[in-house]
Amino acid sequence: MQPRPLSATILGILNLGYGLFSLAGLLFISPMAKSFANDPGMVPWVWVSGLVQAGAGLILVVAAIGLFSCKNWARLLSIAWAIFAIVVTLATIPVIAKYTHLIPGTDRIPPSVKAVFVNLVTALSTLFSMAYPAALLFFMTRPKFAAACRAGYRSSEPA
Repeated sequence: MQPRPLSATILGILNLGYGLFSLAGLLFISPMAKSFANDPGMVPWVWVSGLVQAGAGLILVVAAIGLFSCKNWARLLSIAWAIFAIVVTLATIPVIAKYTHLIPGTDRIPPSVKAVFVNLVTALSTLFSMAYPAALLFFMTRPKFAAACRAGYRSSEPA
């Protein structure tokens, strides 16, 4: 057995934080749905996407716990979550672009500037949403990390 990679601990902490943050989003589903009461198509979207996000957060918390022990199933679960997160982010680009105009104050922006603003907000939110899943996917697929998780690790504590 080999020592646990430091990256397993770091990624476990990041997974735990990101997962708990996603679970905390449950607190905001109802107020967010109420804010879209004038757009009946958005209310179900807010509920479904919020619940899916919370479920994905729970999966990430479970993966984090497994990464602290450098379990291969946790690595695979993290890879699956990263792919899912990237796909969901790409799928929500049209929604972000459509509803950017609801940001307070955007009604006072000239149309030509507003088009640039919508594109900028869409691009930045997409990049930020994909940054951690892409980094997680990169590190989880490194050969040394994968080998360490497949082989197990030895604790530094005496047996």
